[in-house]
Amino acid sequence: MARKPRHPRVPTQPITSSRPSYPALLDVPCLPPGYFQSLPPELLQLFFAWIKPSTVLKYRRLSSRFDSLLMHPTFASQNIDLFGRNSAVNDGTLNDILYNSIDIWTNRTGTYFDTLLSLITKIRWSKSYACPSLLPNQLGGATLLTHLQISCFRLYGSLPTSIFHLIRLESLTLNTNDLSGSIPAEIGLLSNLVQLDLNNNKFTGYIPAELGNLSMLEVLCLGNNELEGPLPSEFGNLRALTDLYAESNRLSGTIPDTFGNLEMLSYMVIGSNCLSGTVPESLLQLQYIQFIDFSNNPDLSCEFISEHPEFPLKM
Repeated sequence: MARKPRHPRVPTQPITSSRPSYPALLDVPCLPPGYFQSLPPELLQLFFAWIKPSTVLKYRRLSSRFDSLLMHPTFASQNIDLFGRNSAVNDGTLNDILYNSIDIWTNRTGTYFDTLLSLITKIRWSKSYACPSLLPNQLGGATLLTHLQISCFRLYGSLPTSIFHLIRLESLTLNTNDLSGSIPAEIGLLSNLVQLDLNNNKFTGYIPAELGNLSMLEVLCLGNNELEGPLPSEFGNLRALTDLYAESNRLSGTIPDTFGNLEMLSYMVIGSNCLSGTVPESLLQLQYIQFIDFSNNPDLSCEFISEHPEFPLKM
């Protein structure tokens, strides 16, 4: 059998790496003190813009110059845009940045955070051991916001009027804080609200009739405050309402007959108040009602319950 011809052996060359040797890596000139401080702001801004938004703001502590640079809205736009294109910035990221930096951005205008607020659509904070804080007026700049949830945050003071400019809001949840003052009539401007939860605060004054303008509202929680005066008859306009809670206040007067128009209502809890008169028979029209609690209203009575013992009413 004929042998296969052998190919001539090619002399092997020593393999060399394109990477520099370890000593070469150490052969870097030392940067003089204050080198970064001396760089022009445009170059510094470009350098820091490539650091993740979730960590970049820690460098503001290096100097007052870095603080001014990193907090500037122009830098924020560049930084967030670079990472936004890579899908590294989302509502969760922006929410965390705002949450972890509330002591920096509260009521500080013209900053990085104004740009963050203009982009975010959902804010969800809940921290029972947070330091007492005012609700920042800057929140009015979050014009894309659909969900604002700040619970158990030890918020105090009144509701800033800027909140009522957030016309995209679908959920406003500020329960379990120390918010006080009246509930402004401007709350009726939030026409897209589906849920409003102000439970467990220190709100005083009358319930604004303008709440009756919120035709999309499904859940209304006003319990455990210091509200007084009558229940607005305008609540009868809330045809989408399924849950109404206003227990443990100082509400007085009668239950409006218009409550019989709440055709989607399942739960109504208005116990522990100072309501009087008789429960209107119009409530018998509520087809989806599961439970009504009017207990601990000593001057309130119900005349029709004996004829309708199956009606889910607690007196």
